[in-house]
Formats: sequence, structure tokens, C-alpha cells
Amino acid sequence: PPRSTLFPYTTLFRSDMLKEKDFAGFFRLCDRFPFLKDSTAYQKAIMIGEQVIDKAFKFDNDREFEKALNYLALLSDFTPFKSGAIERKKHIEAKIAFFSAIKEKQLRVAYELIERDPDLATLEEFEILKKDFAMVSKKAYEKAFGGFSDHVLEILGEYLDIIYWQDKIGAIVKVAYLNEIKYGAQKFSPKQVDWKRTFEDYINRFGKDEELQKTVKLASLNDFLKPIEGNGDSEGYKK
Repeated sequence: PPRSTLFPYTTLFRSDMLKEKDFAGFFRLCDRFPFLKDSTAYQKAIMIGEQVIDKAFKFDNDREFEKALNYLALLSDFTPFKSGAIERKKHIEAKIAFFSAIKEKQLRVAYELIERDPDLATLEEFEILKKDFAMVSKKAYEKAFGGFSDHVLEILGEYLDIIYWQDKIGAIVKVAYLNEIKYGAQKFSPKQVDWKRTFEDYINRFGKDEELQKTVKLASLNDFLKPIEGNGDSEGYKK
């Protein structure tokens, strides 16, 4: 375009936009006229943005979250850094909520936050949560091998609705059910147990799988399993 049409904008650009901290206007102008991005002023603005990011990240790593959020708020006017700042802000807010949930012993909330922001699983607090669950699951497994499904569910209690451990919990409950069938067959006569309903409950949660068929065969209970149609749902325990 003719030089005369650029004059007003380059004059504006040479004004003290950076000193006035009109970063939004500054970057809008640079987006409108890309050649301005080759200027010293633009490089200076980028450097300022990078310094703000460094400070925000430092405060974030030091867990001074409010200060980190304040610095990230400054980047709302820095077009090149805006989207990254928004994502970092979301992550910091998730960490704040995560630490609050742990403090208030709201396990379900804490794990839901991890599902939404997997990066939270890198925090040392999550390692503590995993160790807590490991201790609980160990106790549950001990009862599961004895076939005490009611005790297993009682021990797992607050973890039963936590999706993060759903497969692990399903595996423990499955062991409990299979052993309950095994020991129940040894302890009671066929007429003392509603085996059809027992097998249906299992099949609805874990399907008519190989483990069930093997356990039923060893317990000589095939006559109760055969009439049940369908293969059930191998992931029914998730519902």
C-alpha cells in the first residue's frame, strides 16, 4: 500500500504504547500490520510477556497461587501468550480445588478433578492418595480371598463411587464373589442358597466369564448356571 496510508499507524506505533502499558492496543496494531512484528518494540513486548510468564510459573511452582494468577491476568492483553495463560490459569485453579478437596477429605471431588486434569496426578499429594488406597485395597483383598463380599464393600466404602479406581475395585469385588460361591457351595446345601439369583448378580456385573464357569464346575453347581441365558455384561460393575 502507499506509504501515506501507513504513516498514521507507524506514528501511533512509535508513541509510548509500551510505557503506557497499552499492550492490548499494541498487539492489535501488530496483528493488523504484521511487518511491525520485526520491530525492536515488538521484541521488547515479547520479552516482557516472557518475563511475566516466568514469574507466574515460579509462583505456581512455589504454590503461591494467588500471585501466579495475578501475573497470568496481565497476559490477557498479550495476544501471543493469551491462550497459554488461560490454560495455565485453569490448571492452577484445578490445583487450588484439588488441595482444598484433600484438606476437606472430599475424596470423590479430588479424584474427579484428576480425571479432568490428569496433570494433577504428578503432584506428591496424589502419591499419598494412592498409598492410602493401596492400604485399603490390601485389607479388602484379604476379605475377598475369604469370600466376604459384604466386608469388602464395607472396607472400600468411600472409594466405590470413584471412577479412577473402578477397575481395581471391580477386580477385588470379583474375587470376593467367586470365593463366596466357592465357600458357599462347601458350607451350604444347594437348597439353602438361591444360586440362580447369585449367578445372575455376578453375570450382571462381570459377565458369564471363564472364572465363573470354572468356579461353578468345581463346586458342582452347573445345573443352576446352565438355564441362565445370555452372557451378561463384563463391565456391568462400572454402571
